[in-house]
Amino acid sequence: MAKKDFDNRRAQLRAMQQAEARKQRNRSIVITVVVVVAVLAVVGGGIMAWLQIRSGQEATIPPSANEARTGIVMNPDTAGPDAKELEIYFDYQCPACKQFEQQMAGTLESMAQSGEVKITYHTMTFMERNLRNDSSTMATNGAYCADAQGLYEDYHTSVFANQPAEGSGYSEALLREQIPQQIGMEGEALTSFQQCFDQKKFDGYVKKVDTEAAKAGITGTPTVRVDGEEIDLKGIGDPEAFREAVLN
Repeated sequence: MAKKDFDNRRAQLRAMQQAEARKQRNRSIVITVVVVVAVLAVVGGGIMAWLQIRSGQEATIPPSANEARTGIVMNPDTAGPDAKELEIYFDYQCPACKQFEQQMAGTLESMAQSGEVKITYHTMTFMERNLRNDSSTMATNGAYCADAQGLYEDYHTSVFANQPAEGSGYSEALLREQIPQQIGMEGEALTSFQQCFDQKKFDGYVKKVDTEAAKAGITGTPTVRVDGEEIDLKGIGDPEAFREAVLN
């Protein structure tokens, strides 16, 4: 009888130990799940934040940005309802882009003012990765800061006019002080521009535009598209031929 009671107590003790072990395992599982969920929430939040920054969702948008938020419209006030969509992809450090800009500037201005085309500039920054500098981003941010002062086109033209030898990059003094003064910025406008430049206010939009251009399949500059169709610039030797290719 004593042995039977002993066996019963031992069985009860074993059952209690097993029950306690199950509780500990369940508690560990719950803690592990909570920790994993918390980690996933933190990691997921970090990934979402990175994606938002990368995609430009948090970017400050310059005044003349197009509706798609992929560039700057040069002539928002003159483009007619039936105007052709002329898109120009370029990098401020690209020598061929400077040549194109200087050769076609008069024609672009004429078509823009007539309302025949709506010109959107898509500024890319891939050359700075090749040249290992930040000049493309710095120049583009400067252009967007100039846009905030109503002087995008003037600044854009002056940046190309002052393009340094390939590989040497733009100096901060040139982009921050000399070019703004060349195009007539002074007083509060100049101060506001320089604050914008120093704060890199539009760097997020610079990255967004560059990313969107890559998504659009742009692999080199200058690239020109009219209503979504790319123009072969190799076969165009003068401004009149360019105008003909754009409008017809």
